[in-house]
Amino acid sequence: IDPHRPLPKKITELTCITDEMLQGKDDEETVTKKFLEWAGDLPMVAHNAKFDISFIEMAMKKYNLGTFTNTVIDTLELSRTMDNTYGRHSLSALVKRYDVPWDESAHHRGDYDAEGTALVFHKMLKKLSNRNIENMDELQQKLNCGAKDKILVLSEPLCELDVRKQIFSDIIKEYSEVDGNRGQVLIKPHPRDVLDYEKEFAEHIVLSGMFPMEILNFIPGLRFKRVISVLTVPNGIQFAEEILFLGEDFLDKYEAPELHRQNEQI
Repeated sequence: IDPHRPLPKKITELTCITDEMLQGKDDEETVTKKFLEWAGDLPMVAHNAKFDISFIEMAMKKYNLGTFTNTVIDTLELSRTMDNTYGRHSLSALVKRYDVPWDESAHHRGDYDAEGTALVFHKMLKKLSNRNIENMDELQQKLNCGAKDKILVLSEPLCELDVRKQIFSDIIKEYSEVDGNRGQVLIKPHPRDVLDYEKEFAEHIVLSGMFPMEILNFIPGLRFKRVISVLTVPNGIQFAEEILFLGEDFLDKYEAPELHRQNEQI
């Protein structure tokens, strides 16, 4: 993309892309349209996907190109789920962990990073298949039983444990009713959430925290009436009629805002 302005020095240092390399290239609107046409409605895989998708969403809004609805699979979140005993989940760490050939000097270039992410994701799928294939039948049984109106609550490692328990108790109490009737609540724990949901919420169905949420996109016929999250933006969910993102204003009621509004302070 030709940004029609000089690149910041830091970007050139990070990517080795120079102003001369971009002169005469297509503008942002043209490239965005080409990319969306090429991608269609296919699922997208990215590392730290929130960062990449935010640029797509901003460009689509800027040029009136509709709403981004593609399923997004984030290898960063997959790694945090599948490899939660590791401390680092950067792309550089993942290519080493999954034995993918990698030249660190070429890092931060779109095509090179995309290829590395694809190779890592391919190996992750093999590992995921080996780990979860025997549990898929059990998972489908849990998802297919009970009430027609299913409510999925996505947990997150928020606040202290006692406050966290109160947060999700309040969410279930306030948002699990559909058309005057209580829906069937299922809780999907975050992989780094250590609250014992099976003990604290024994009256509800608690799914495993060890499989990525995106797996639910591939269960035939699965529909949730509502999916609820606090701070996690559930991009690309295809199995929900309604996505309820509560956000930081909701969390303000439970802890000091400066603890979770760090981005606003930067």
